[in-house]
Amino acid sequence: MFNKVKSYFDISRREIRGMLVLFMILFLVFISSYVYEYFYEQKLDYSVEVLKPKIEEIEKRSDGYPYKESLTTENVRLFNFNPNGLPAEKWKLLGLSAKQINIIKNYEAKGGHFYRREDLKKIYSINDQLYKRLEPYIYIPVKEYSFENDHKREMKKNNDIIIDINSVDSISIQLVKGIGPSFGKRIVKYRDKLGGFVNKEQLREIWGLDSVKFDQIVYQINIDTQNVNYIYINNVSFEDIKDFPYLNYKQKTVLLAYRKQHGSFYSIQQLKKAAVLNDDLLEKIAPYIKFNDGK
Repeated sequence: MFNKVKSYFDISRREIRGMLVLFMILFLVFISSYVYEYFYEQKLDYSVEVLKPKIEEIEKRSDGYPYKESLTTENVRLFNFNPNGLPAEKWKLLGLSAKQINIIKNYEAKGGHFYRREDLKKIYSINDQLYKRLEPYIYIPVKEYSFENDHKREMKKNNDIIIDINSVDSISIQLVKGIGPSFGKRIVKYRDKLGGFVNKEQLREIWGLDSVKFDQIVYQINIDTQNVNYIYINNVSFEDIKDFPYLNYKQKTVLLAYRKQHGSFYSIQQLKKAAVLNDDLLEKIAPYIKFNDGK
C-alpha cells in the first residue's frame, strides 16, 4: 500500500527540469514590466518652464481670452440691449471697436434693421466669437405684423375703436368687438398679474382665447409698454412677485434666496446661476426684469 502511494507522488528528473523552466519563465514575465520602466520609459519634466505654457493654455476660454484678462477688463460691460438705434457709447461698453461701430451705424443709415438676434451676424465685422458673447444679452421686441397699419386705417374708416390694452379697465375693453364681460375680466386679470402686456402674442396665453378669437381682436388693440409695471429684481420682495405667472413658487423663492446670499443681479444671464431658469424662460421674462441701473 505504501509503495503504491509513493509511486503516485514520485517525480522524475525530467519533470523537475520542466518545473524549473516554467518557474523561470514566470519570473521573467513578472520582472519584465519593471525592467521596461527602468530602461525605456521617459522621465516626465515637471519644471515650471515646461508646465507654464500648458497651464496658460488650459486657463484660456473657448474664445481665446484668458480668464483673468476677461474678469479684469474694466471697459467692457455686458447688459441687455436692443441693437436697433443703440448709441455708439453703448456699443463701446459692449466691447466693440470704433471700426465695428461705424459699420453698424452705416448699416442703419442705409435703412438696415435688426429683426432677430441672428441679424447681427450679417454685419461682416461681427465674428462668431463676438456674436456668441453678445447673443444672450440681445433683446429685440416682437415685430408687429407688417400689414397691421393698413388694417388699422381700414378700421378707422369703419369707425372701429382701437384701444390700449395696458390701460383700459374690464368695462372699457368690451368696446373691442368680440370681447364680452367674461373675456374682458379674464384679460384684465391676466394683464395685472403680468404687470402689462409687452406683445400681442401674449393674449394667446389666456385660457379660452383661441386662434379665431385672437384673429378677431388683434387689430383692434394697441400695446403701450410705457404702462408696464417692471420687476426691479434687486429690490422686490416675494409679495411683489407672488402673482407673476411666468415664475412658479420655487423659482421665485430660489431667486430671492440666491440674491440674498450672493448679492444683486446685474444681467438677465446671471439669473441663470440660480439654476431654476432655462434659456427659454429667461427670454420670456427678460422684457419684465429691470436692474438698479435701469437696464
